[in-house]
Amino acid sequence: MKPLMVVLLLALASASGQSDPAQQSQADGGSRWKLERKTKDSQGCIFVNDAGNVYDTWWGNTCPQAMQFTIEWSGNRPPETVTYRTNGRPFVRHVTRRDVNGVLISEAPVEMGLGPKVDDVGIEKEDRGLGQTQLLLRNHQDSPVFVGGFISIQKDGKEVRRCELGIEILTSDRMPACVYMSGETYVPSLDAEKETN
Repeated sequence: MKPLMVVLLLALASASGQSDPAQQSQADGGSRWKLERKTKDSQGCIFVNDAGNVYDTWWGNTCPQAMQFTIEWSGNRPPETVTYRTNGRPFVRHVTRRDVNGVLISEAPVEMGLGPKVDDVGIEKEDRGLGQTQLLLRNHQDSPVFVGGFISIQKDGKEVRRCELGIEILTSDRMPACVYMSGETYVPSLDAEKETN
């Protein structure tokens, strides 16, 4: 009777391990859910941070500038290529899995023009003390937005520095964009788009 009980317990443990989507999603040789990197134009910035599961994946960016990357999804449906954008390091972008296999086929510095324009990105101020004010960009949309363009920091009507933007802002969230000092002013020139992926 005891050997039969052991066999049943082992079979049950094996079956429960096979039904766990997190175990099935690991990017190893025995996994059905795979992510890999095959880029001819690689700058070496984008990497698979977490293969995730049947629903989700996460992609990191090791470069300081915002990047866009293209994944070819395939497996259960005809191949589909989708381009995503991500903030500069340290940042990890959530990407919803679209199929069994995901292959990173391209990466490049961010370009605008991937989604519909957004006009209601807010600018908030936060006093950091010692005469410093932090500017934060607020997303009022019901989906993430990507903000490009720049904020010009000026003193006596002349630009003293420029904060270049390339920021993904999650739904109803805000992100730091620039700091200016007392006696300085700022002039925003924002280019914002809704993230559709």
